[in-house]
Amino acid sequence: MFIRRIPGAQSVTLADGRIMTRADLPLAATCRWVASRKAAVVQAVDAGLITAEEAMET
Repeated sequence: MFIRRIPGAQSVTLADGRIMTRADLPLAATCRWVASRKAAVVQAVDAGLITAEEAMET
């Protein structure tokens, strides 16, 4: 079994002490972008979990 490793951080600790992983992010194919999903992406970019370019990909 081969597990593909994604370059970059796998998890980060947010300012409030919570741990965020890539699994916490919404899927790119999400049709309905509510405020909580947008906020999760912004937090991930601010914390360094993903880059801004990764966030803008569809």
